[in-house]
Amino acid sequence: MYPRDPRVRELERQVGLVAHDAYLVSLSRSLARYACTDPTAADFFFAPLNLISFQFAQLAPRRAVTQPDPYQVIAGLAHLDRGRHLLLSTGDFGQRRRSPYEFAGPGRAYPELYTWLDERFNLLAFESTADLWRGDVGLLPWVQQPQERWGRRRWSRPRDLLFSFAGTMAYPQLPPEHVRGGRLTSIAGVGVDHFVGTADDALKLYGWAGTDRNILRRSVFAICPAGFGRWTFRLAQAVYYGAIPVIVSDGYLKPHRRQIDWERFSLTVSEAELETIPERLRGMPAAEVALLQRGVSDHREQMVEHGALALLHADLEQIALAGD
Repeated sequence: MYPRDPRVRELERQVGLVAHDAYLVSLSRSLARYACTDPTAADFFFAPLNLISFQFAQLAPRRAVTQPDPYQVIAGLAHLDRGRHLLLSTGDFGQRRRSPYEFAGPGRAYPELYTWLDERFNLLAFESTADLWRGDVGLLPWVQQPQERWGRRRWSRPRDLLFSFAGTMAYPQLPPEHVRGGRLTSIAGVGVDHFVGTADDALKLYGWAGTDRNILRRSVFAICPAGFGRWTFRLAQAVYYGAIPVIVSDGYLKPHRRQIDWERFSLTVSEAELETIPERLRGMPAAEVALLQRGVSDHREQMVEHGALALLHADLEQIALAGD
């Protein structure tokens, strides 16, 4: 493991992506348990930085501190010629090539691809798509701080919503044909068995029972659409709080497929079939729903830090054993 570069620390402070910084801290702490001092004995070399900090520096307020290009930091790593350098990439689009889903308008946080990102590097990426190369690892966006503060009311009654979504319905930066550019509004509404609307609307309607976590605790199914990228925090959150995720994200490749049987506890619906979700869920046999709920319960602990990082370590071990 390389030491933290002070330029990167300052950049992270400026950009202020608190959740993404926390992922880097957890990953660094986890990998440190396997660190060795002899570079000739290392399977991988880990540089403790997150590419998303450099990407979002394009939008961060300009300050006196110079914002380095990531390769200004990476090019100086002592063992770069050996390859197998692990880089965390929690960015919203694949860094190997342009994503067909990428927003390309003014204010884009990703103005250029990193042309230096070659076979020397293995990405650890939440953006799990076909754009990842062999040796890259798709990560689960594990649930951070899964337990609420003491005193927060938690929904403990039976699940009274068949399906739900509580979040941003449409981003103005995304085209209207995108699932989060406006199409999600086609199934928006509130009924006796569903809620699809903004997080603010959920709180106004339900009060404490409308928090993001309580909405998931109340739901049999949680709709998990793509946002700016193909991945979503909501996927792991849904499973952890007991809801069956309905993944609506064309191009998303579910990570850790050697270890996780995703069909046991999730549904995948193409973006073109978004409008069919309510009818499809209402028509699902109770026995099939019960099987999926059992699968959700079985995979709950993989959705928090210790479980998700155990999956990562197993994938890295497989790559190391493969030898190339």
